[in-house]
Parts: sequence; structure tokens; C-alpha cells
Amino acid sequence: MIQNYLCKELVSNSPVGYACFEIELDSNQNPLFYILLDANALFCMWIQKNIVDYIRKATKKEFFLNNLKLDLDEIYLDTINHGKNRKIKREIYVKKKKFEMTAYSPGAGYLIVLFIPTSEIPDVSEEIKKSYNNGLNNSYHNLFCQQKFYKILMDAIPEFIYYKDKNGVYLGCNKAAADKIYCMKEEDIIGKTDFQIIDTYTAEANKKQEMEAMNLNKPITYEEVLHGKEMLILETSKIPLYNDNGEIMGVIGISRDITNKKVIEQKKLESEERLRQMAESIEEAFWLSTDSEMLYISHGFERIWERSCEIVYDDISNFRKFIYEEDKEKVFRALQGENYLIHGNFNEKYRIVKPDGTLRWVWERSFPIRNEKGEIVRRAGIAEDITTLKIAEEVVARTREEMIRVELKRKSMELNQLAELEKLRTDFFANLSHELRTPINLILAALKMIELNEMNPDDDTATSIKYFKIIKQNSYRLMRLINNLIDVTRLDAGFLTLNPYNNDIIDILRSITLSVAEYAKSKQISLDFKTDVEELIIKCDPDKIERILLNLLSNAIKFSKPGGRVEIVLNVVKKQLYIYVKDTGIGIPEDKLTMIFERFKQVDSRFTKDSEGSGIGLSLVKSLVKMHGGTISVHSTLGCGTQFLIKLPIKKMKESPNSRAVVYDETEDSRTERIRMEFSDIYGLTF
Repeated sequence: MIQNYLCKELVSNSPVGYACFEIELDSNQNPLFYILLDANALFCMWIQKNIVDYIRKATKKEFFLNNLKLDLDEIYLDTINHGKNRKIKREIYVKKKKFEMTAYSPGAGYLIVLFIPTSEIPDVSEEIKKSYNNGLNNSYHNLFCQQKFYKILMDAIPEFIYYKDKNGVYLGCNKAAADKIYCMKEEDIIGKTDFQIIDTYTAEANKKQEMEAMNLNKPITYEEVLHGKEMLILETSKIPLYNDNGEIMGVIGISRDITNKKVIEQKKLESEERLRQMAESIEEAFWLSTDSEMLYISHGFERIWERSCEIVYDDISNFRKFIYEEDKEKVFRALQGENYLIHGNFNEKYRIVKPDGTLRWVWERSFPIRNEKGEIVRRAGIAEDITTLKIAEEVVARTREEMIRVELKRKSMELNQLAELEKLRTDFFANLSHELRTPINLILAALKMIELNEMNPDDDTATSIKYFKIIKQNSYRLMRLINNLIDVTRLDAGFLTLNPYNNDIIDILRSITLSVAEYAKSKQISLDFKTDVEELIIKCDPDKIERILLNLLSNAIKFSKPGGRVEIVLNVVKKQLYIYVKDTGIGIPEDKLTMIFERFKQVDSRFTKDSEGSGIGLSLVKSLVKMHGGTISVHSTLGCGTQFLIKLPIKKMKESPNSRAVVYDETEDSRTERIRMEFSDIYGLTF
């Protein structure tokens, strides 16, 4: 008899939803429709149906849970096809609630189903219990109180179930409890108390809880931890057991294993704590929210927005309240778009207004968190301060623009330089053609006059000699021009080289100056040579030194008027030889000084026909000075004269057969020829 009461109490008050079906089968033993035989109050509440209305009333056209039929078909066939007494566990949805279902078929045409919700088990209201107890047909209770069904049902339930009398003596338990809690056979448990099979501490706790349930005359639920073969965390309900007269005759214990649930909850808490710590340690603002509520936001919000997190917890709309007016339309357009509303993604850069009115750039990204059905239930996001990055981008953009501007300016200058160079080349060749044509015309004219003199024997021989001198001078002039062109070409090609020796540079310069004295005198110009050292041996090429000095002296004499003065002054200063070439000539305008050493350029606007040139002499002089390791500079005052300064390093070659000091010794004839050639463009000199 105790088992009849137990089955009734177990079915009515179990925290597990329960239903039993009889199945109408077709000729192939496939389910046609289901007839509900019984269910408990908790199952009624979950599916929000009055089960009494469906007991023995289901037909082929009517089933109280049509969306469950396909699951039941599959589960029933699975239990039958894999052998008698097979248990099947599945996760299913009933009335949009997720359940873990355990199904068992005691035989063809019958199916027992236990529903365990994945969420917390709610209490069954007294009203539902009363409706359930009053409405069920007692004839069907008798079916489930049979010994065979009772044992099948008890062992099918995954929860741990046991029942005791008022004195705490075990009357029975299901297989799950015997195996997992007591690790004993059921027959070894029946007739004993907790004090005989478990530790005293746990036995005392069980006795206290069972007495509380019987004294309060209602179920009590609590959590407990058992240490056996493995640690178990249980959610246990102690339920008073009544006889037909309503008298308490014992207690039923039903325990659910919530170990995995607790472990998962603990891991979730630990994970959330780690996430919170990580979120608080980063500079960015991290948050978790629904569409209407801010669930969590890190203190990065306070660092970036410079406002308290509480204002966002109070009203989530405050999160975007401080967006800069010009950026609001862009942000709210994105929030109303498909990418955010459907896909849950947001990625925008915008400005916010700080409390002091200044602006700060923010980059916000968010993504959706979905449930099992794919519905967006939460949103997570992160926002970082990119003000510095934006400033850097603006600096880079301005720098790029400046670089482009500078590059365009450089290209423009190059084009101008090319145009200027082309103009210089044109001017040079025009000047060169004049330089060539003038002496040739003079030579041809002189030859013509000589021919005429030969036809007239009475003409003076002195006249013919004058014409021969004109021919000679202009021949020298042509030779000088050609030599300069050849030297410039060799210099550009790298073939013009020095042939240096250790020479007395003072002697070389003095000898060249004395050789030019007569030419200066013939133009009524005094020529002075001054030095503060009588001998100085340095490494130099005498021919190139002569070329440099003759060019400077010819320019000095050329641009000096009769009665003027030319000086060569030598000084030794800090291991350098200073060579000054000074004149009292017409001078050079200050704005033209920088161009006189540039090839093909002349300051010819102030020169007369007696002082023409090709514009490459001083350029060649500068190159020859540089080849000696020296420098040349110029200082001039218009109308007062010009001064050139050459600085040569005082260095000697190492002693060797090819580098011993030599005395510069030049034959008079060869030097005279070079002087005549260098001075050939100075008209009025006697050659």
C-alpha cells in the first residue's frame, strides 16, 4: 500500500514534468496518433494546458501539442528499434521552453516521457495541484500504482529518489539513487537509516530537514554537497508523504544533480570577473547592454567621456547624448540601418563633446550576442579614444600636401633650370659663333689686304706686317677658344687630370707674373708682385697653376683702364697659401658675382667689343683650383675694381722618384706662346 501512496505523491509533486502516452500504430508499427493517459501538475503548468481535458480524448485530428508530435514519433521509433527498455535523452522545445527530455517505452504502443527544464524549476501552485488532483480519473491512477509501472517509472527518472517512514527508515529508492548517492544495491538500503549507511554529520542534517518538512507540512528545497566516489552538488526536495486519510506517514526525497550547472555557473562567474578585470585595465571603454538597458560599462567611459558611468546606467540613451552635432546624423543613420538592426554590427568614428566643450574623436565598434534561436539578446561593444590618431592623420595629410607642393615646386624649378640651361646653351652657341666669326673675319680681311698689297708693289711693307700681326693675334684667339672648349669637354668626361709634383709655388707665380709684365706695360697698367715668403714647396701641377694665373691676369688687364694697377699678393695663413689677384678695373655688379664662375655665363652687358669672351674661362679656373684641393672666391665693387682670392692647401707628396721637389723651369718661347694665346682677346696689345 505504501507504494501506491508514494507513486501518487511522486507523480503529483515531482519537480520533473511527467506524461504517459498510449500510441495508436499503423500496420507497419509506425505512430498514427497519441492518447494521453496521465501527466503531473508541473507538466500542466509548463504547457499551460488543463490535462484533464485531454485524457483519453485525443484523436487523429486533434493533439494538444502538435509541435511535439514529430519529436515523439522519432523518439518512440528510436526506443522500439533499439530494443526493449531503451532510454532516450533529447533537448526539445515545448511552448517555446527548452527541456531536457528522457523517454522510455515499456512496450509497443506505450511511451513514458520526463521533461526537465534547463532553467530553474518553479514551484507548482496549490491551485494547479488541486485542479490536477481533482480532475484526474482515479482509474488511471490505479494503472500507475501497479508494482510494475511504479518500478519502471522510478528507475526511468534520472533524479535521485528515495522514501522513508516517519522514523527515517528507508522503504525504497530508485536505481539512480542507489548507484550514485549510496553506491549500494537497493536491497542493502531498505530497512536501514542514514546513521547506518552514511556519515553522522550528513545523517543528522538529513534528519533535521525531514523533520522540518513533516512539521511544516510542506515540501522544502535546499542544496547539499555529497562526497562519495565523486563530489556531487545536489538540489534536494523533501516532500511529506500522506496516506489516504491525509496523515503524514513518511517523507519522499528527490535530488537533482546540479554539479555541472554549478561548475558552469562558477566558471561563468570567474569568466565574468576576468572579463571585468580586463575591461577595467584597458584604456578603452567596454560595455554590455540590451537595447533598453546598460548592463555593464567599464571605467574607460569615464576616462574618455569624462563623465560618470552612472549616467549611462540610469539612462542608456545618455551614451550617445554627447555626440558632436555635426556627427549625429551619421551615427543615428548607422543605428537605423540594416547592418545594425539585423546583423547587429556597428562601426563608426565620431566626435564627442567633453564637459569643457572641447572635442574628442571616438571609434566605436559593437557586435551582437544571440540566443539559441539566433535572436539578438544583448550587444557588446568597445570604444577607444583616437584623437591622437586623428591629429596624426591630419598632420600626415598636411605633410603629404606640403611634400606634393614642394615636389611640384622642385619640378617647376627643374623645368625653369632646364629652360634656363637651354637659354644658356643658345646664348653660348650664339656667342661662340660670334667669337669664331670675328677672328676669322679679321684674318680673311687681313689676307685680302695682303693680296692687294702684292698687286701694288709701291705699298709700304710695314702695312703688310701689320696685317700679319692681325692674322697672328686672331689665330691665337681661335686657338685659345678651341683649347678652352677641349678642356671643358675633357673635364666633364673625367679626362682632364693633374700631373702634380713638389714645386716651389712662389717661384712659379713670380715667373708667370714677370712674363706678363710687358703686356701690362703696353696697355699702361702697372703690375706688382708681393709675397711674405720667398720659397714654399707644395704639391701642384705647374701647367694648371699657370693656366689659372694667366686667366685671372688677362681678365684684370682686360677690364682695367690705362693708368690702372694689378697686384698679385701671396700670404701663408694656417697651412694655406692665399693668392690675391687685385685690379682697379671697372668691377662687377654685386648681383652678378654669384654667376661669374658658372659655365657659359658672362657679365657682358658692361663690356665693350675690346673685352668679349666665351664665358667658360672662370668656370675652368674654378675647376682647376678645386682639383688642387683649393677654393676661389671673388669680391668686387662696381667702378672700383675686383679681387680674386685663391686658397691652396700646403701639402707635399711623399718622397719618391716621381715626387721629388723640382725647380719650375719653363722656356721663354713656350710661355710666350701661351701668354699670347691667353691675352689674344685683348685688342691693342702688340704680338
